[in-house]
Amino acid sequence: MSAEPPEPPPGSGGGRPVPPRPDRPRPPAPPPAALIKKEESPLLEYMRQRMEVIERELIKERERALASESMMKQQEALRGEVEGQLKKIGEQLRSEKATRDLSDENSAHKGRVEALERRLDDMHKTWADLLKDAFSRQEDARAQLIPEVRAFTDSMGALREDVRALGAGFHRLEEEAASQKALSREVSALRDDLPLSTKRREDEERGLRDELRAHAARLGEQLVERLAGMDRRLAEELKAHESRLEAMARERAALEDALEEERTRSRSELAKERAALQALFNEQVAGLERSVAALADRQGAASDSLELLHSLSEKVHAILAQPQKAKDQMLQELETEKRDLMAALKSRTEQLRSYSLERREVERSLGEGLMEAHRQVEAERAKVEAERQRAAAFEQGLRALEAQLALSQADVKDREGRAAALSGERDGLLAALAEQAAQVRRQIDDRGEADRAWEARVLELQRRVNEERAAKLASAERAAELED
Repeated sequence: MSAEPPEPPPGSGGGRPVPPRPDRPRPPAPPPAALIKKEESPLLEYMRQRMEVIERELIKERERALASESMMKQQEALRGEVEGQLKKIGEQLRSEKATRDLSDENSAHKGRVEALERRLDDMHKTWADLLKDAFSRQEDARAQLIPEVRAFTDSMGALREDVRALGAGFHRLEEEAASQKALSREVSALRDDLPLSTKRREDEERGLRDELRAHAARLGEQLVERLAGMDRRLAEELKAHESRLEAMARERAALEDALEEERTRSRSELAKERAALQALFNEQVAGLERSVAALADRQGAASDSLELLHSLSEKVHAILAQPQKAKDQMLQELETEKRDLMAALKSRTEQLRSYSLERREVERSLGEGLMEAHRQVEAERAKVEAERQRAAAFEQGLRALEAQLALSQADVKDREGRAAALSGERDGLLAALAEQAAQVRRQIDDRGEADRAWEARVLELQRRVNEERAAKLASAERAAELED
């Protein structure tokens, strides 16, 4: 009677591997990532607070930039006001040019008066020639009165004709005298208006000069005050900006130190955890090796029992070849030995079952340990990756701060350049105002001299007109005496 040899357990090196049982417990799945609470480190909290502070400072910098832009707009308005004042000065210069043109017209009128004076002189010469001719004719008539009466009559007719011509000449002289009187009245009115207009013009020029001087002084004071305020504000902003840059540099150094300490601490903790996991893994592997050795010992005992069964089967075959009594005795012995062997086989089977259960438990615990170690390694890897990302974000923030610092420095340089340009423009405006004031002053002086020369010329013309009037009256009296 032969018995089938038991199936070797898995891992003994003989036969094909046994597939896993469906009721075998599986390792627990890791919890979802959404349930894992991410704890923030103090460094992240500090960095977040610092970023908020930096954002507030950026908002303040934008407000300062807007204030600077409003200041520039005020300066543009001031420039427009200065340009308006310059336009007013140009209009005043144009009005002065119109006044100068009026003075040119007055000089043209003076030329007309001189032409009339020349015509009056020509008329006086003609009148004197007529008188001389008349006197000569009267003397000739008196010389020929005794010899020739007819010649006297003719001479009397000629004298009458001469008297008529003299009357017409006197009539023309009266018309010219009337026109001369109208001209003299016009000249007198001009002479009377000349002091008032001169005084009014002097008052206007004096007021304009005072207004220009006061406006130039006010404008210079305002420009000086505004530029001084701009210089003070720029100096304060530069000082505050430098202090902020120094504080940012110190904070950057502190953050770099803290980041380096955090990296060192993370590396040390990761090395410690890896060492602990490696020790746990080594311990579990050693336990597994001990379990495998025990299993191998048990499998060796099972192979001994198989050899014993094989020898028993050979003995059974030998007994079968023996006689009946011997066979019965041998069968009894074999039955007894068989019962003993079956009992031993049952015990061995129970031991194998308990060993399999123990092995499954060991494999399950080892799998859970490995899964836990894997989860811990993945968690550490995630922490390291998060630290790396935080470090990259921090470095990116540092680069952004450096770029902002460069922009702030460029803005400060631009403000300094604009301040220098405004200072140069202020100096140019002051020089232009001074030059315009000097030109206005020279024009006012030249105009005063021209008015005084014109007034002297009008007085001289009035004197000559009076003299001509007196000479005309004397001539009229002599003509009246001749008619009598």
